[in-house]
Amino acid sequence: MGDPKPTLLWINRKWFFRLNDGTAALDWGEDMAQVLSSGAFIRYAADQYSHLLDDDELASLVNTGRVASFNAHQAAIYAWPPR
Repeated sequence: MGDPKPTLLWINRKWFFRLNDGTAALDWGEDMAQVLSSGAFIRYAADQYSHLLDDDELASLVNTGRVASFNAHQAAIYAWPPR
């Protein structure tokens, strides 16, 4: 038997964004986000929001293993343990 495949969580792309300081994050609502590079939860204010991640930014995150895959509507992350 081989290693089990990692569990993927597919999420609408509109929840993947970048902060003004360059941090790529996943919005979980109520000013709470999860940093894609570490899995750490952070609070952020609306004035810290820069933009939604574009195809090039998501492709870079796929290349570094931070995002599993993406298409025109969704991006997949490897499931993290609950906070």
